[in-house]
Amino acid sequence: MENGRKIFTNINFDDGHIIGASRWKEIQFVIVTNVLWEYAIPSWETHTLKTYAIQDNQNPLQLKLFSTSDCAIQYAITLSKKWHIKCIIAQWFADIDTH
Repeated sequence: MENGRKIFTNINFDDGHIIGASRWKEIQFVIVTNVLWEYAIPSWETHTLKTYAIQDNQNPLQLKLFSTSDCAIQYAITLSKKWHIKCIIAQWFADIDTH
């Protein structure tokens, strides 16, 4: 996404392919941007979390997770329009079994 428009679509995105076992049954989605965001973490006193990923509003140490790619896309469109930024939607796994 860029300024509210899709600028590239990976034809294999959200195709149901699972690359490994995860403790969550369903694939979820996250948004990564080209802007470094700074989140206040109450327990860190004056230190902050700086990341390119969109974090959860209720728990900034957790990524903002979307249950469907459509939800993530709509949120990214809104973000990219509001802040004039680029966003990437990515599949997220809780962990990947390497065995």
